[in-house]
Amino acid sequence: TDGTVTTTLEYHTCETLGLVKMDFLGLSNLTVIRDTLNNIEANGKQRIDHTKIPLDDRATYDLLSRGDTLGVFQLDSDGMR
Repeated sequence: TDGTVTTTLEYHTCETLGLVKMDFLGLSNLTVIRDTLNNIEANGKQRIDHTKIPLDDRATYDLLSRGDTLGVFQLDSDGMR
């Protein structure tokens, strides 16, 4: 081993001990987005440029305001809706 120490302590315990807690999640969402963009292009459609998606889209804000977020990463839990 390389001497790395890992723990499964919760945040407050780590803080009390003077440690830094980091959570590393294995998310498949970025892979799903990449695969979707690739599939769009593979089916002869124009690839979507995610940098040109407007950040002030009224319809999106309305959807989020209604809590219509099922399947939206980090917004689909009961507490968020």
